[in-house]
Amino acid sequence: MKKYLLSVAFVACSAASAQALAVDLVQAWDLARKHDPQFQAAVAERDINLASANQSLAAYLPQASYSMTNVPTESVTRQVIGVNQPIFSVDRYALMRQRGPRRDFAETTFDIREQDLAQRTLRVVIDVIRATEAVRLNGAKIDALREQSERASRLYKGGQGTLTDARDIQVRFEQAQANQVILESERDAARLRYAALTGTELPDDAFVLPEKHRQMPLQPAETYMAVLEQANPQIKTAQHAERISRLDVLRARGSLIPTIGGAAQYSRARGVGDNYVGVAITAPLNAGGFFQIGAAQAAARRASEERRQVSERARVDFERLYSLVNAGQRSLDSNRKAVEAAELSVEANKKSYEGGVRTNVDVVNSIQVLYEVKNQYVVAATNVADNLLSMQLLAASEPREALATTQTFLFGR
Repeated sequence: MKKYLLSVAFVACSAASAQALAVDLVQAWDLARKHDPQFQAAVAERDINLASANQSLAAYLPQASYSMTNVPTESVTRQVIGVNQPIFSVDRYALMRQRGPRRDFAETTFDIREQDLAQRTLRVVIDVIRATEAVRLNGAKIDALREQSERASRLYKGGQGTLTDARDIQVRFEQAQANQVILESERDAARLRYAALTGTELPDDAFVLPEKHRQMPLQPAETYMAVLEQANPQIKTAQHAERISRLDVLRARGSLIPTIGGAAQYSRARGVGDNYVGVAITAPLNAGGFFQIGAAQAAARRASEERRQVSERARVDFERLYSLVNAGQRSLDSNRKAVEAAELSVEANKKSYEGGVRTNVDVVNSIQVLYEVKNQYVVAATNVADNLLSMQLLAASEPREALATTQTFLFGR
């Protein structure tokens, strides 16, 4: 909760600035929703789809026409005003029935785009985390290697060490320094990708991982699966596409069925008007309509198979992700223990070296292993976060809620 200290103005400003710098996954997603061009295109796509769906309402609306012709050979100007009101039309009825599925298709397609943005936001943040942690860990390794290199040089100059040890440690130290330049460029590139996605620069202290991650309790897989079957946006989109395809079959068949409508017409020529009100029957004679029926039926079968494929793939992907999250969280404990063991190994090698049991190279090797293990822990934690978000989105969680849960796991807040 924000606290404002009215008695000390500059303290209040500092607190406000600290709050402004704070950013989490949900806030990053909100920023991306306002800035990301790909998502803005998805917003326009939804508006287009909704407008196209609403056009179906015009299928049974009256149609008015006006025409004026001038026949030079007869010196006659003829004006005709006509109004037609469809009464029975299978084609128009099927088109009007498509409005609901088309609107639902537009909304669920947009839901998929929101989920995609949530995943892209997390993955950009993960790139920032990994690159930042790699720079930090490599910097700590450089400091440790510098200390050992200086010690090896002093021992060699004092006649207590070997030139080989001094050179070997110096090589490790120089390699780490060279690697730091590459790691810093990768970190800067990751921060630029974040800025391109959200339209804002990332604060230096954002997205700092804790040393240890708590396990995120999961519900039974059957609970998620039940929701997935009913509410997964990809499955729902495929279902709506299948319904639209079936109505396309009805439209194709209706194009060969006579239509009935009311007609009213007024014409005027040579100063004389003529009225007509009656029933208009249109009997289409189009051999190509039979082929359109076959094509529409094939498209409907394809949509049905695609819906089934999407449903099966969603179930398989969810089971895979659920297992990965469970296994990943358990493996984090082992990775954390490996880090602790590597830290103890460095201390033990240093003491053994001071006691004459180990060499300086042994100390350097243990330092190398320590920072490799720490980096592996960062990769493992971010992999779990990525799988956790994808699993929740498959189970039809709202992107904001899924990101908040992932935020809690990854950063402990």
